[in-house]
Amino acid sequence: MDPKNPEVWDYGFARAITFLQSPALGAGILAITFFFFIAFFSNGLLERVTPMTLGIVVTLGTLGLLALIVLILFLL
Repeated sequence: MDPKNPEVWDYGFARAITFLQSPALGAGILAITFFFFIAFFSNGLLERVTPMTLGIVVTLGTLGLLALIVLILFLL
């Protein structure tokens, strides 16, 4: 290993930024954010929701996710 080669020993800011730009890390941060949002704010969000409104939201959310999956499949 050549110590003058920066790729061998450079574990500084530039390599950290490359790691932070990975899609998996971004998806993980987004998932953790949504989890904590739902876990800590669910009582306040659901106290005024009727079963009909909840059914409409779940139905539209499911259809939206299915449409997103179909769109991704067509774009591949």
